[in-house]
Amino acid sequence: MKITFTNYDTKKEISFETEKKLIMIYGKNGVGKTTLSRIDSFEKKYVFNEDFIYSNVFNISEKGVTQSPTTKENFSGLWIGENIVKVRKEITSIIQKEKFVLDKISEIEKINIDFFSKQGIPFNLSEKLKLLFNKDFKLTDEDIETQRNNYMATKSFPTTIKEKQEYRDNINYLKRNDLYKQLIGNIQKSPLLCQKVLRQENNYIEELNIIINNLEKHKELINRIEQVFKEDDINEELKEKIREWYSIHVEKDHCIFCGNKDIGKSLEKWKEVFANIYIEQKKKIKVEIENNIKICEEIINIKQYEQIDKEVVEYIINVKDTLEVIKSNIESNNYESLEITEISKDIKIVELSKLMENIINYTLNHFIIDLEFYYNAGSILKTKREKMTKELDKMMDNEGDKIASEINNTLKDLGLNKNINISVDRRSKPYKFTYNIENHKEIGELSDGQKHKLALSIFINSIINDDLTDKTLVIDDPVVALDISSYILFKQLLITKLITKHFTDTTKLLLLTHDITYLYIQLSNIFNDPEMKNDTVIYKLSDSNIKEIPIDYIKTDDISLFKMAVEKCSNVTELKCLNRITIKIFRIIIDIRLRFYGISDTSEVGVQLLPINSSDKDILQKYSNHLSTVAREKNPKLKDILEGIKYIKNTADLFGMVDFITNDNIEKIEKIIKENKEEKIEDDLFVMIDSIGRFLNTTKNKTMKGYVEHTRVSYTRNMIGLSLEDFFE
Repeated sequence: MKITFTNYDTKKEISFETEKKLIMIYGKNGVGKTTLSRIDSFEKKYVFNEDFIYSNVFNISEKGVTQSPTTKENFSGLWIGENIVKVRKEITSIIQKEKFVLDKISEIEKINIDFFSKQGIPFNLSEKLKLLFNKDFKLTDEDIETQRNNYMATKSFPTTIKEKQEYRDNINYLKRNDLYKQLIGNIQKSPLLCQKVLRQENNYIEELNIIINNLEKHKELINRIEQVFKEDDINEELKEKIREWYSIHVEKDHCIFCGNKDIGKSLEKWKEVFANIYIEQKKKIKVEIENNIKICEEIINIKQYEQIDKEVVEYIINVKDTLEVIKSNIESNNYESLEITEISKDIKIVELSKLMENIINYTLNHFIIDLEFYYNAGSILKTKREKMTKELDKMMDNEGDKIASEINNTLKDLGLNKNINISVDRRSKPYKFTYNIENHKEIGELSDGQKHKLALSIFINSIINDDLTDKTLVIDDPVVALDISSYILFKQLLITKLITKHFTDTTKLLLLTHDITYLYIQLSNIFNDPEMKNDTVIYKLSDSNIKEIPIDYIKTDDISLFKMAVEKCSNVTELKCLNRITIKIFRIIIDIRLRFYGISDTSEVGVQLLPINSSDKDILQKYSNHLSTVAREKNPKLKDILEGIKYIKNTADLFGMVDFITNDNIEKIEKIIKENKEEKIEDDLFVMIDSIGRFLNTTKNKTMKGYVEHTRVSYTRNMIGLSLEDFFE
């Protein structure tokens, strides 16, 4: 695998090539780790970086950490399970096609609305489209536009207009009857008046009477259910509140307000009320009648209408009175059929209404292919979407809770126990995954570490059931804002949830980090495993290049590091590098000896604390002074370096470490000094030690300078590790 990317700031092209399975890249913030994670050769689904977090979990802005509608939708769309993902993708594809179709119809509708509004002609396309239903219409997977271009219309809107001149004459005639057009427009708001005044063909009154007759048959049941409200003295406002409370509690076994666990009987009582179709039908019929009464009143209140057509207005007054009687009867549970006679046939309004209908139909026939094709295509797509949404909801019912449980378990594995809970939101359409935060209102109230654990858990579970053959997983700075215990938990999670169970021989894992401690922890089980070590590579990334770091150097403590350097030293340049760390090695030897005696106070050199005779203490103090002085010199004398290494040998010998510096080592160094050969440093070991020397010569950070010269924290964070840190750049 070859990877090439360009550093955003320096514009330097950086590349490396490896076939290793575990690739770890260390680099300080700003050198381009996130830029590397964004390259096109990585499949985005398998990359964890800030893009994944901001797209799928939360957003960071001036207002803090929040969730936008987009992240909420994307979060739910991550999941998980090949079948669910497949269906969601198909639904998304259908929605996109639906939008395209609706946009096309909207374009035609806008053109006609603009035209008819200038003519003062009321226009409603939705009712017209229903007339274009084609039961034989078929929609294939072929491109929608291609299918449209090959489509032939099977219908047209009926019109008596045959030519353009007749069309223009009719429009001009209508312009002289503006008030009539306005009246017709208001009448068209009521399907009942359309049927009885304008004589348009619809079954509106017949459909209302079917509902009314159905209510009459079930009058006793309706009375019994409505008695529940009367007994409890519940008004309309409280009735709506109860409906809302019922929807909240219907899937719970306890009351969220008082904690009562015996709510089963109450739920059954209200279920009969709210789930009863006859109560809903009664409510619907009342709304329909009230809407028609309101339209009648609006027409009656415009006095100019009476001047142009008194007969029509009087008829509408009679209709209103009839509707009010029907409404009153329904409220009293007396259900009588709606009987309304038609208006006189020979009236001008019917003539004008038919004339407008002819004009509208003649105009729309110019768009008939598009209208018929897109209407039927939209109907088929809607039906297919609704069917697949039900299928998805069923899958979420069957698999969703199991998936949510897996995510919650992963959160626990990362040490996030009771703060966040993933669940299936069954109130959304289609069902979605969502999460709530216990004892918190907003995601922004979580700590940075909790938010990062949430994001990591979501990422791992979004890929955990995928086939990872030939996949490269990229995880950018997984331990940001986490503590060291969480480093260990994340490492275990990677091993148990992903590497052990789901990695194949061709799966690769690329870990990017700025934290040397995490790097050490992640590698700790690899150091002594030859097979795993052979599959692992470590790189140090800077803003202009990338360089491989031997794994053994990361695990090496400072004593071993010094011993390796003494063994490998081959020229004067390397010997001068070695001189930079001799004082620290001397102090570590003293520190180890003090610990043998149970003395842990090593804030100073510690020589005077050793339980040895005064003469030996004086000698060791002399050694310490010499090593400190020579280590600080920019261009030390070679004989002083040799003297210092001999002092380290003597100190080790004094405490029984007789093989730490051997006589052969001393002879080798004497030979190097005699040859006095200066060479360019190329060995990685000495490159890193040299970086420590440059740091000591230039740094103003006294704390870190002291740390390099004296071990005060731990041995695991060795000088090789420190040489990778930001302050050595």
